Amino acid sequence: MSKKICLFVIYDIEGRIHGYVEHLCRELISVGVDIYFIINGFVTEEGERTLKKYTNKELYIRDNRGYDGGAYADFLLHYFDKDTFSQFEEVIFCNDSFFGPFVSMKELFDDFHRRNVDFWGIHYVNREFYKYIESYFLVFEKNVIRGKDRNLYSFFVENSYLQEAGYDEVCAGFERGLFSYLKHGGFTFDAYCKGDTYDIFYNGDVGIIKYGLPIFKKRSLRDRYNNIQLPIVYNYVKEHYKYPIQLIREYYESEFGKSFPEEPVEREVVERRIAECKFIPSTKLTEEDLIEYFSSKRPFYIYGAGKEAGRVFCYYKEFMQNLKGFVISGDRSREKCNSWGYPLYTLGEVPLGSRFLIVMGPNKTKAIIELLADKYEYKGIW
Repeated sequence: MSKKICLFVIYDIEGRIHGYVEHLCRELISVGVDIYFIINGFVTEEGERTLKKYTNKELYIRDNRGYDGGAYADFLLHYFDKDTFSQFEEVIFCNDSFFGPFVSMKELFDDFHRRNVDFWGIHYVNREFYKYIESYFLVFEKNVIRGKDRNLYSFFVENSYLQEAGYDEVCAGFERGLFSYLKHGGFTFDAYCKGDTYDIFYNGDVGIIKYGLPIFKKRSLRDRYNNIQLPIVYNYVKEHYKYPIQLIREYYESEFGKSFPEEPVEREVVERRIAECKFIPSTKLTEEDLIEYFSSKRPFYIYGAGKEAGRVFCYYKEFMQNLKGFVISGDRSREKCNSWGYPLYTLGEVPLGSRFLIVMGPNKTKAIIELLADKYEYKGIW
């Protein structure tokens, strides 16, 4: 048994295994990794035969719940015990949501072994008020696997709810939560690409050309994500990398039943795409500001119970000993809100003079400030 393993999560609505997944498997095997496949949903007989070319382990087939974070939690807590898991020297989390990497896996691993960090990934998102490495490809070294006070296995023991979680909960509790758990536990990290806060789905072409992002997200193939990206990415990767670019075209034509738009795009259009790329708005508060705020002994509430509030909570929860609960503006949305085990209030239920952190988008924050003015103490992330 290899001391290096990859937990590879696969989901395809029709249970198929595509060529780009096989390429990724071959790349993983090239760096001496044993692959454990975790199937969310089902896989066809042909797909099962394909996967068994790349592993001698039984496929772990589960209901399609919890996305990738839930799949990792389910597999780890049912397949390995803590002592067995701690014998591994390197653990990779990988899913099938991207094409690439466009550089060789050997090049990636050689680079990061020289950097000698505790965990690493492809793309580091550096927002003012929280940072994280995107979770579609993560690598954990011995210190994280065998840590005494906190480690990779203990994270999933403490967050076993991920097995049944929805999309927003997984983004918050797994992607942001795991990064925070390790970072604030003192583990060192790095990433291949540390670009600005562009939207990786709408502006994947900008990430690849301007920042050297070596992957392209599968979701970006959908029409809603501006398909001018597709011929730009196709031709740029074809010209600059050795990646078998036809795998993207083959997947697209199989999935959408139409020809892939690979005609070259004029240089001026590409340059305009890069120049006009929109970034996630900057915030007033930094990570340091928020840790100081949460570490105060004074009680506080979070105003907001949507996806951004959940992400902030999961990132900072170990500093939130004095959180009283989450607050929403009216009853109509109460049943749709996740308050992460804390009470959920309407504003009228909170005593006057209470302390709030507003975790909502820039436009909604303005309206909430008008509600709170002169009655409560508040800070807004935006």
